[in-house]
Parts: sequence; C-alpha cells; structure tokens
Amino acid sequence: MTLDPREGRLRPASPSAPDPRVQKAWNTATALLLVFGVVVRCVQFALPRSLWFDEARNALDILKPTWLEMLPPHVLQPSPFGFFVLERGVAAILGESEWALRAVPFAAGLGALFLGTHLARRALEGVAVPIAVGLLALSGPAIYFGSELKPYATDLFVFLGIAVLLLRVDAEEKTSATTLAGMTLAGVLAPWLSYTSVFLLAVGGPWLLVRCWNRGRRGDAAQWVAVGLTWIASFALHYALVIAHWSDAGWLNQHWQKNFAPWGSGLGETAAWSFDAFLAAFESPLGLA
Repeated sequence: MTLDPREGRLRPASPSAPDPRVQKAWNTATALLLVFGVVVRCVQFALPRSLWFDEARNALDILKPTWLEMLPPHVLQPSPFGFFVLERGVAAILGESEWALRAVPFAAGLGALFLGTHLARRALEGVAVPIAVGLLALSGPAIYFGSELKPYATDLFVFLGIAVLLLRVDAEEKTSATTLAGMTLAGVLAPWLSYTSVFLLAVGGPWLLVRCWNRGRRGDAAQWVAVGLTWIASFALHYALVIAHWSDAGWLNQHWQKNFAPWGSGLGETAAWSFDAFLAAFESPLGLA
C-alpha cells in the first residue's frame, strides 16, 4: 500500500510495469488504427457526393444574406448557432462547394479521432487503448458524419475535447488562472457548438467541484461554482435564442419520439425499451450492427 498525497488515503501499490514488447505491440496497433482512421475519413470526404435533403437545408440556412437569418425563426431545421457561424466563415474563405461546406465536419471528425486517441492513452492501459481507438477509428457513423453537413462530427469533437480538459484539470494540484480561464471559455462556447456538450458539462462541473472539496481545496471549489454559473448563463442564452423555438415543433417531437420511453408505459415496457436503447447505442454511434 502507498499513500496518495492528493487523495490523503492509502491505495494499492501500482502494478508491475508491463512487458516492453507487449506494450510496444499495443502502441503499434494504436498507431496503425489511428492512421487507418485518418485515411478512411479522407477517402470518405473526397468522394464527389451531392448534398442530400438535410444537408441542403443546412446549406440554405448557412448561405442566407445576413448572419441573423441563421437564427430562428428563419432557419429550416435545428442546429447549434455556433456550428452555422463556423460554416459561414469557412464558406466565405473556401467558397460554396460541397467540399467547402463539409470542411468543418471533416476537420472536426479528424480532430475527434486524435482527441479520442489522446484520451484513451491518458485514461486506459494495455490492450484497452487500441480497443478504444479502434472503436472510434473504425466506427461507420463516425466516418460518415465526418463528411456530412450536419453538426454530429462537431458534437463528437466538442464532447471529447471537454473530457480531455476535465481530466487535465483534475490532474492539477491547484487550479491555475490559465486553466480556469480555459475551462470557462470552453464551457461558454460548447453549448453554441454542440447540444450534447451540455450533458458532459452538467456532470463534469459538479464532479470537479466535489473533487476539489474532498481534497480540501475550498477556494478552488468556490471558483468552479462561479465557472458553472457562467456555463449555465451561456446555455440559457442559447436556449432562449435557438432551442426554445423548436420546443413546440410537432414534426421534430414525432421524429425523436422513438428515442424516449413511451409515455405512460408500465414497468415491463419501460425495462424492455431501456434494454433496446442500450443495445442501440452499440449500433450508433459505434457502428456495431
């Protein structure tokens, strides 16, 4: 047993170092999977595909005459406003071709692959690292959405980026001003770029607060409360400007209805739905049909 100075309690001694040859094999497998993931994403992006219906509607919103027309009620379908801003900026530089309009998802898809690899190496060991990288690198949905004019690749990039930042913050003995400013900015911008980032922020913020409090860092804990309030304010503004507009959209509610447990269902039906939803998570986004 060894004393962990950060936790202030005993913990089991670290296991013996892995066989260097075995570790080298896992590192090589991880690198090969990473390279393969990059190649297939580049190939997918290079294919000469026309915009399909949903992409075309996003393109119409992005290329409207004024920036304010990218906000409800002028837009045709819900997307984070920050995603539209990025798309419009890139289109102003690269033009309005299919490849230019898909450049942001492509860059986000590649970035997510590297972030996922970094996160796996930081949080896992041994064979678990190439397995995690392989699940991301070989994921059919992750590959495809890395070249589609929709915010799903951006969702993945932002989500993994926040996860990396949370682990980095947790590893610090004392929260620096730079870290605090970086996390504040990341949490403020994230809801404008990715709806799903809200779920990780809602868990990660309190997690950091509790970790600081348990380590006796009361000052850091108070700072994270202030940071969390800025995140909430940013999300509330985006909700008021964008998300609230779609709350009464019947077609949207009907489209996503199957992704929620049936209203008024009994315990058995809810349990069956929950099991099906759990299995569906391996089909998309992991792509394990």
